[in-house]
Amino acid sequence: MYEWTAIYRETYEAEEEDIIDKEHLHPNMHQIVFVTEGEMELSAKGKDYHAKKGSISFISNIEMHCVKVKAFPY
Repeated sequence: MYEWTAIYRETYEAEEEDIIDKEHLHPNMHQIVFVTEGEMELSAKGKDYHAKKGSISFISNIEMHCVKVKAFPY
């Protein structure tokens, strides 16, 4: 059995209207998103969730999802 941890930090500082990633999933891992600055909109399973500084989101490995940055820096 494999046991591993991945930590990935992503920061957006551009002042564009919206940054949107393509809908995707991570079949080999669950994803935890902790917002340290800015705001985002997370779309998963046909629902939109607003997250701002201090918010945490858990995304399962089988959930198609995408993120739209709403406030910078994010």
